[in-house]
Amino acid sequence: MNELMCGDLKEIFKKIGYGGILTWTNMGCAFFCYIDTKTCRNIKGKLHNIKMEYYEIDGCPLIRFDIVIYDDLVNPLHFDSFLNVINEDHEYILEALKKQDRIIFHWYSEDFKYRGSTSVKWKEENRIITSEIIEKSKECVRVNGVKDFNKVKEKFMRENPLG
Repeated sequence: MNELMCGDLKEIFKKIGYGGILTWTNMGCAFFCYIDTKTCRNIKGKLHNIKMEYYEIDGCPLIRFDIVIYDDLVNPLHFDSFLNVINEDHEYILEALKKQDRIIFHWYSEDFKYRGSTSVKWKEENRIITSEIIEKSKECVRVNGVKDFNKVKEKFMRENPLG
């Protein structure tokens, strides 16, 4: 299977470069990841650590996924992804995360060819945390109103660069 990534995801990755984007699919939500071919080969069978975090910055809720894949013990693959609770597409993702058992990662190389998939068990405790984060986020919006999510995300990334 050498399907090419196409559409909006491909255009986004052309702009932002390597990384991962959590997206709603007909099977729940999944990360679509764009990375070099060598890393695509190396991540298979390696430990994936995914942590969902909640931040409130300048009155705006920020939901962050911190992803580390131990393809290299000294310099593991590390990226993050963010969700906006008031984005309708992201609401579907968050609702799915309250129910699904696994998060799938679909890996695409620099030529945008599909290189395989991996998955992480999304445990009951993760589903509970997801529900709690959704409630905190909605309460934050209710109390503070809608803020500029992209501005807050950029501020967080500037102040918390990946190591």
